[in-house]
Amino acid sequence: MDKKDYDLVVIGGGPAGIAGAATAAGFGKSVALIDGHHELAGAGVNTGTAPSKTLRETALALSGARSRNLYGVDLSLRKDATVADFLRHEKNVKTGLNMFIVDMLRRSSIDVHYGTASFEDDHTIIARPSNDGPATRLRGEVVLIATGSSPVRPVIFPFDSSGVYDSDTILELERLPKTLAVVGAGVIGSEYASTFAALGTQVHLIDSRSVLLPFLDSEISPSLAAAMEGNGIVFHWNERVLVCVSGPDEIVLTLSSGLSLTVEAVMVAAGRKSNTDILNLAAAGIHKLGTSTAGDTLCLRTQAPIRVSRRTPHRSLYHPRGRYGRRDRTIAPAERSALCRWTLFVRCLCSRQNRWRFKWFLKAHFPPR
Repeated sequence: MDKKDYDLVVIGGGPAGIAGAATAAGFGKSVALIDGHHELAGAGVNTGTAPSKTLRETALALSGARSRNLYGVDLSLRKDATVADFLRHEKNVKTGLNMFIVDMLRRSSIDVHYGTASFEDDHTIIARPSNDGPATRLRGEVVLIATGSSPVRPVIFPFDSSGVYDSDTILELERLPKTLAVVGAGVIGSEYASTFAALGTQVHLIDSRSVLLPFLDSEISPSLAAAMEGNGIVFHWNERVLVCVSGPDEIVLTLSSGLSLTVEAVMVAAGRKSNTDILNLAAAGIHKLGTSTAGDTLCLRTQAPIRVSRRTPHRSLYHPRGRYGRRDRTIAPAERSALCRWTLFVRCLCSRQNRWRFKWFLKAHFPPR
């Protein structure tokens, strides 16, 4: 087995891993990067952000044009239309970005290993190529774990059956379904529910809570829910899926209230989990303790030196995976009102086309004495 020494070994070729590798290489360090996919840039480009936003823009274009009732313009979708028909531009963007990243890593003299990684000890990683070639032992003075996350797949859903998808596979739909059940009204579930509703699909959104996106402001959440209902989305609050039966042409969901839903497709958006199962973290002295009370943060215990860069020096700015931008304390109503006024002030000040809004702001909030 070949052995190579590096200043930094990065596990994961997503945005965090690529940024860390490029930064270290810029300081003259020797860097190796290991990724399990031949398409670098992680879920944001390959399965998540770029594909979903491309589909979203198509849905926005269709829904916006429909609202104008253009005479003589046919905006109906073909019956055999597929999600792939809306993602042709996304494939070009993804291919171009992947080529740019590969070229950037090559120019930075970063060694890229395509395959899986597992710890042998706290400074040694075994890189096993995905093409069944010989493994390579990589030793790094510093190891950066940036493996990202993947969708949680509850066991009650038959994901190997046709018509049952998660947020990574939903864009592999063979055709647009007439009815779709989205399990989980989080950010991902709400976005896809709104997108498919705009494309003409009857969407049922199922969630165990009674409030949509409870981390939002108390005025924004009900307004957003009302807007989604106005677009035809049917909410099922305080419900859990107990049974999912997949048939050849339809899927039957049994909810905790006894309600039965029959749909053509199901998308499960039940959260995400860290991709650390095959890393053999115990060999590096890192032991899993479960998740935090928030349910989205992996708790680890280690005897090895470890650097965790999560909280920033600024009081109200956090690493997105750490706190998702939440503040240390609840904002009082009076402070929230002042904050909204100053936010409007900054936006008006920075906008050349909205000078009249800035003048209105000054007259409304700073009247002459």
